[in-house]
Amino acid sequence: MSETFDPNPLNTARNGINHGSSFLRLNTIYGTSDEDLSMLRDGTSCKLLTSDGNYPAKDLEGRYMWGITPLRAWTLFTLAINTVWIREHNRLCDELFQQHGNAWTDQQYFDEARRWNIAYFQKTVSEEYLGTVLGQPLPLYNGYKPDLVPGIDTFFATVAFRYGHSELSDAYRIQDDYGDTIAELTLNQITNQSLLETFGLTRVLRSMALQRQEEVDIFFSDAVKNFKSPDSHTYDLPSFDISRSRDRGIPLYNTVREAYKLPRKSSWDEITSNADIRNKLESLYPNGPDTLEAYVGAYSEDHKDGSNFGELINESLVRQFNRIRETDENWWESDLFNTEEKAELRNITFRDIIIRNLDKKDSQFVKSIWTVQPQSSGDGGEDGDYPSKVSTWTSYIVRYRLDDTHIHFKVELQTLGGEGWFGMGFDPSDNGMKGAEFIIGIVKDNKVELSNYRAAEAGYHPPIKETSEGLEIKNPNTSSSSGGITTIEFSRPLNPSGRKQIKRGKMKYIMAYNPSSSGFSYHGNNRQL
Repeated sequence: MSETFDPNPLNTARNGINHGSSFLRLNTIYGTSDEDLSMLRDGTSCKLLTSDGNYPAKDLEGRYMWGITPLRAWTLFTLAINTVWIREHNRLCDELFQQHGNAWTDQQYFDEARRWNIAYFQKTVSEEYLGTVLGQPLPLYNGYKPDLVPGIDTFFATVAFRYGHSELSDAYRIQDDYGDTIAELTLNQITNQSLLETFGLTRVLRSMALQRQEEVDIFFSDAVKNFKSPDSHTYDLPSFDISRSRDRGIPLYNTVREAYKLPRKSSWDEITSNADIRNKLESLYPNGPDTLEAYVGAYSEDHKDGSNFGELINESLVRQFNRIRETDENWWESDLFNTEEKAELRNITFRDIIIRNLDKKDSQFVKSIWTVQPQSSGDGGEDGDYPSKVSTWTSYIVRYRLDDTHIHFKVELQTLGGEGWFGMGFDPSDNGMKGAEFIIGIVKDNKVELSNYRAAEAGYHPPIKETSEGLEIKNPNTSSSSGGITTIEFSRPLNPSGRKQIKRGKMKYIMAYNPSSSGFSYHGNNRQL
């Protein structure tokens, strides 16, 4: 018997109904129709309606109003994120009014604020969120493709994008400004929408940034298997996901892999290095991987380097989000914005957007909102051998000195379990990575590999590895135990043949790091120019 599977969202396979949109258009705050929008927009201005304290508007029964209302999806944390985007729309209205005054109509202000807000959201998803969970941003954008039809493929909706259920914890801590826990909420309790105003937006967002997610794998917390939703039903979410997968006719694991142009797996060892998982799979599916269900197989796979996922889920996310942007003529990287506007969009991070929409300005807000950083024990003091220092972090400190021919570096990198990476770039041509030349050190098992890299042509994708020519390492690895500091001293010629010159005067310098993965993955907010 043979079977085929086509991940094209337009095939005839059974599927769920998408009541929203396949595009990234902030439907949660703008809705999907004019009728939705009329309930969410302030009819006397360009702004979205809000309630007391600049929180989302409420209906007559005191419930928050949203553009789409999937009841089970709203939690304290999803409410907080969407509140940020409502506030950003209204902030943009004020900013635009300062520029154009009474020359524009309310509708012009609304449309322009919405255009920028959606663009910020799309950029956050495509570069920051996907860069973090996949380990690198999406492939280079090749423009709008009108011949492609938009849609959400069945495997993505039914299996891959259910990965959040595996990340959920039994409890969530709400922390104050000093990092002290003031409340511990169960998974069921975070569906209480009133808690957003009880704790305040700033405190909730800070707590989110400090909460570690569970590993994306085949193991689930007890609370996930006994989840009571706001509609008063109790769900065993992973069992529900497997049942949904069967109901929608998702093919077997190897068939789905082939559909995504991935090789079939012929043994359990090829799927996972975890002996416990291998033994359970062999017991449940005694006839081998060809009988394995796609949901179980996808979440059993070893993760790709730098990614939160195994190969199959990773590929599903890349393809689906690539289709979303290629089929959206209003995608932020298209002709909707000019070159200068795109540069502005690229250099605003989601952390920037959060900070400018907090209840009060907080420049000390968590530096990295995408990854929880290991506790730092770096020495920020002086070093007589390296009198100059460049760093805005305690987890990654760069010291240096110059002589007539070379620049000498001493790098101290906080690592987690002896793994991480650091990078430094010279003379970028913009506020991103374009035109830069890099030195990147990858730490694995407390050993350091140091190489020269050059920026990718687009400038916003992983740089391209070259050689270690000209880099003289003094001590390849002197590091402490797990979670300690890796220290590396090395030198580079000031004016090497065929490479960028390091000037004695002022020049642009870019630095980034990842303290927890030796896979050369996206740095998130751990970047500084």
